[in-house]
Amino acid sequence: MKDKVIKNKSWEFDNEVTNVFDNMLERSIPQYEQMRLLVSKLSSKIINYNNIPTKTIIDIGCSKGRALESIYKIHPSLKYIGIEYSKPMYDYCVDKWADKNNVSFLNTNLKDFYPNIDRPDNVLCLSILTLCFVPIEYRSFVLTNIYNSLCKDGALIIVEKCLSNNYTTSNYIDNVYYDMKKTNGYTQEQIASKRKSLEGVLVPLQTSFNEELFRQVGFNKVDVFWKYLNFTGWVLIK
Repeated sequence: MKDKVIKNKSWEFDNEVTNVFDNMLERSIPQYEQMRLLVSKLSSKIINYNNIPTKTIIDIGCSKGRALESIYKIHPSLKYIGIEYSKPMYDYCVDKWADKNNVSFLNTNLKDFYPNIDRPDNVLCLSILTLCFVPIEYRSFVLTNIYNSLCKDGALIIVEKCLSNNYTTSNYIDNVYYDMKKTNGYTQEQIASKRKSLEGVLVPLQTSFNEELFRQVGFNKVDVFWKYLNFTGWVLIK
């Protein structure tokens, strides 16, 4: 279904957004399919590297479960946990995966709860365009929970929308980004509406500030695996 959403209030991942979410991401995130493919391939390498007998993959802010699905196709016997605060997104996942006993979903807020902190087999956590929607004052808390839940050599793959280092470059990059959205069929009204509705909901940080947060909670092995305009993807190893 094509994304024609125009919000006149603060952004939320409601039924309207859930119905067009895949199309929205494809048209709004530069190199979206390439980024997803990289996440899937890196995930598989990380999973294969760790030789513990059982393995759990956690996806925070799993939305409609696309990232988990791409990994599940390669590793169907592992345990998967998706965390999603949006009730429509959560309901979609529960219905889609109802026949899979090794895949479960939690409808919870990361500010209040994180699953299986002491679990010894959490080899991988995914955070794909999620942390930027968590209030800044809770991000260290969420990252600490992820770090504590991972086994030794476990990894966090994280993708974030980031701020530029200064206004001038931000202006250039943002304008190229909005031109891309226009090329992908979004009207000026749709672009302006989404930008306004996301104010105070999506709060990006500079790339360097994100990396400082990663290291503060214990991730000492931090590498960028993908970057395009104002989006960055990292692999963090415990």
